[in-house]
Amino acid sequence: MKNSRKEEIVEFAKKIFLKEGFYKTSLDQIALQFHISKKTIYKYFPSKQKLVEEVILSFIRSHSEEIDQIVDQRRDAVTKLCQFLNYLANMLQQVGEKWFEDIQSNFPELLQEIDELRTKQLTKSLSKIIQQGKQENFFVELPDVILITILVSSIKGIVNPVFMKQSNIPIGRSLEITTKFIVNSIMNERAKKIFKDIKFGVNK
Repeated sequence: MKNSRKEEIVEFAKKIFLKEGFYKTSLDQIALQFHISKKTIYKYFPSKQKLVEEVILSFIRSHSEEIDQIVDQRRDAVTKLCQFLNYLANMLQQVGEKWFEDIQSNFPELLQEIDELRTKQLTKSLSKIIQQGKQENFFVELPDVILITILVSSIKGIVNPVFMKQSNIPIGRSLEITTKFIVNSIMNERAKKIFKDIKFGVNK
């Protein structure tokens, strides 16, 4: 069932976790605000950590669907790449740096699972964009595996709790700078002309 009780709890908890953080939010608080008993929550989630895990996986899945729509639309590869990175910037701006710090500090065992899912999504999406971009003659002549590795490594290097905390640069701004660097590094002059007309930036 699409709107099952379990999914309703996940969606409600997601909103609270995004606002208050994982560690500070108790199951009692979720139960009180959602007008259900804590026993009902335990019926579907044996622990708070399991609920946190389900919320994170739900968050990743929902954004993966949005990213797939960007990649599959009928636009040139340059526009797709910029929209893809711009989407990531806005998503992370919404989440905030404390979300990642919270997971790292209180649920470190989930980090590996998150990283694996993130790497899989990035690799799949960027592979499609690069293949299209080469057909359109927008990218410099480098093996696909090198281009994909450069892009995935650049994004993962920016989107991690350690960098975000040490750099003291807003995540949206970091990804914007990274996007411009990528465009100037792996795209030819034809692609750069298209990029100049693309608006990039996070929603404030």
